[in-house]
Amino acid sequence: MAHKPPKNLGNMKFRLLLPLLFLLGGLRAHAGILPVTPEWLAGVSENGLLVMFPSDDPFDVTKVKIKGLQKKEKILAIDRRPNGGQLYGLGSTSRIYTINWETGQATQVGTGQLTTLLNGTHFGFDFNPVVDRIRVVSNTGQNLRLNPDDGSVTSVDGSTAYAGGDPNFAAVPDVVASAYTNNTAGTLTTTLYNIDADLNILTTQNPPNAGTLNTVGALGIDAQEVAGFDITGSNGIAYAAIVVKEGKKKKYRATLHTINLTTGAATSLGNIGGPWPLTSLTALGPVAILE
Repeated sequence: MAHKPPKNLGNMKFRLLLPLLFLLGGLRAHAGILPVTPEWLAGVSENGLLVMFPSDDPFDVTKVKIKGLQKKEKILAIDRRPNGGQLYGLGSTSRIYTINWETGQATQVGTGQLTTLLNGTHFGFDFNPVVDRIRVVSNTGQNLRLNPDDGSVTSVDGSTAYAGGDPNFAAVPDVVASAYTNNTAGTLTTTLYNIDADLNILTTQNPPNAGTLNTVGALGIDAQEVAGFDITGSNGIAYAAIVVKEGKKKKYRATLHTINLTTGAATSLGNIGGPWPLTSLTALGPVAILE
């Protein structure tokens, strides 16, 4: 069934709907109904499109061109801010933006570039819901905290490294996607998870400011081209868009998976519509609320 494009609700409307949204998700989860409430998910394509689709039908996509960036700039990663529901993006020129997902209009937060320039080619980009700050983790080990209100770098944290005694202690981390749990405004606790695309594993980052990685388990798939990773606020389901090669011509295609946060195992939900590979993923909110 085709879905209507998701509405970009204002901050006040989003805050008013959040209690209902989480109550419905919690009741269904308590009843043992899984997966809970389909979510609108959004990713960014390599050619600058914001691609949106429902989690229960990832082939049914809505797309809009992202505009308002610097010349030749690309959005590397996106995440929805739990406090208010705005969509944020990380630009390739070391800037952050808010993005209207109905129009594709990007608006820079703050002025100029980040005081610490981005270092890497793939980035985890996710809001810590407890302190309302953005965590940026790269495949080269960069580990930053950003202020979403003024676009400033609040801290340059310790580079990512596997903990002493971890099975992968000797490995060089290749973190390409990150997501926090309890992804709702006002939550008191949260855990940061990462995907290491070289080892094809799920990790926690604890303590996150130290960059200490702890192996959770194997994904069970080749995640050398991970497009994105997010954990929903309404039901706690972890989704990942992972790029794979398909067919005789070995074309890249993004596939949607759920990730088991206890074991690390990935379960495919099917291909994401369109020929493009995606470079990020975030949950916008339940389909029932945003349509």
